[in-house]
Amino acid sequence: MKKGRWLVIVAGWHSTAMYGHTKIETLASAQMGLPYVLAARLTFGHVGLDAYEDECRRDPAIVNWLERIQLTVNDALSQDGEPNVTLSTIDGRQASLCVELALGAPANPISDEALMRNFPA
Repeated sequence: MKKGRWLVIVAGWHSTAMYGHTKIETLASAQMGLPYVLAARLTFGHVGLDAYEDECRRDPAIVNWLERIQLTVNDALSQDGEPNVTLSTIDGRQASLCVELALGAPANPISDEALMRNFPA
């Protein structure tokens, strides 16, 4: 992997064809693309509904991030596993993060207040 690129490692059941695309032509392709979600979070600081508007999807910073994000499948990971995100920096450092218990999972429920923040009036 080239330095300065993001590598997202997902469990074997994930489909890179479905979730790993970096060509964002429609709202649906952005919504279903894990690379777009990462790029939007890095660009806008959130992945709220407005991050999917046309002008946001065409933002040059989004395009730049999409060129640097690579999705790959690790069949050795549990079929029920959560994604592992690894950042490789220009100077060769790497940092990884895996959220083992996603917010909103039955064992880690989201509070009503946090849920309502996702749906502003």
